[in-house]
Amino acid sequence: MFGMYLGMDVQRVLFDSSLTVAEPLVVDERREVQREILPGEFSRIELEDILVLPKQSKVEWDLKKRGVSLETLFEQYDEEGVDRDEVWNAHIEHNKSLEVLIDEIGPSQVLLRELYTPELLKERIDRARVVLVAGGDDHLKYVSHFIKDTFVVPVNTDPERSTGALMTQSVKGLGHTLQALREGKFLVEEWQRIDTELNGKKLPPCLSEIYIGEEKSKMGSRVKVKYWGREATMKGSGVLIATGAGSTGWFKSASRYLFSDPQLWARTSPHLEFVQREPYGEITTASLLHGSIEQGQALEIVSTLNHGGELSIDSLSDHAFPRGSVAVLRVSDQPLNVLKMMDE
Repeated sequence: MFGMYLGMDVQRVLFDSSLTVAEPLVVDERREVQREILPGEFSRIELEDILVLPKQSKVEWDLKKRGVSLETLFEQYDEEGVDRDEVWNAHIEHNKSLEVLIDEIGPSQVLLRELYTPELLKERIDRARVVLVAGGDDHLKYVSHFIKDTFVVPVNTDPERSTGALMTQSVKGLGHTLQALREGKFLVEEWQRIDTELNGKKLPPCLSEIYIGEEKSKMGSRVKVKYWGREATMKGSGVLIATGAGSTGWFKSASRYLFSDPQLWARTSPHLEFVQREPYGEITTASLLHGSIEQGQALEIVSTLNHGGELSIDSLSDHAFPRGSVAVLRVSDQPLNVLKMMDE
């Protein structure tokens, strides 16, 4: 039976029908694995080797999207119940941070968000030795879709207002970071990603999580899953597949009904997990609600969605997933190479 199979320790899954909450299965405490520079990689980074990719603030984004003046935007914020002071202060803080980056690294090394095109972004990233991503988690996720093996330094430009779980550096420590890069005093954390093929076509790498289900979650989602040589139907409000980087976010919320403690694992762990959101019907030991994907394994999902099925990568790159579509997901063999300064 599926439940017996999934209950095996090697799968670390999942649900005893006599319990309301399952026991957590990873006691990893998010210990990140760091490695030294490999032969052929750059061991010292000068300012001219760095590409700075800042996000747009919410104010800048809304001005462009709505095509209105700042005065009109503030009036719209008031009508919408948006705290204009909070949004404006975040805008000011982000731009102060951007000024520091420009002063320290140089304007020629900065590619402003409004100038991005996918082609230009990929070209500039491939030419750089280090990409300094300036903003928050969502901006890092977006930029990561264009990065192969270029080194990355995530910098939180507004740490007072943005938690930035993935943003490991701050502008306040920029001088120290640049000195460490010049002196080669850094290690590499290989943040694992998800490789996805949709109907045989490779999609951008995923840093955090993938959602598969109906675009409108009020519609019930039903998919067929092939996992460890078995098949099952998952019914609910969609399926999430997460990396360690994504285990602290949406996945954590979606899996609360299964685990008494948060289900977290290291960003560098070559390990993915999936969970059924809001499962329909009676939950039994035969229900496939959660599972893990290790390196060399694959999770295949076949769409039986009736409405607007989609596959969403990091909630940023959306792809139609109508009935009959097939997605195959694996631990990527190309992690995101994030730099960690040695004396941090």
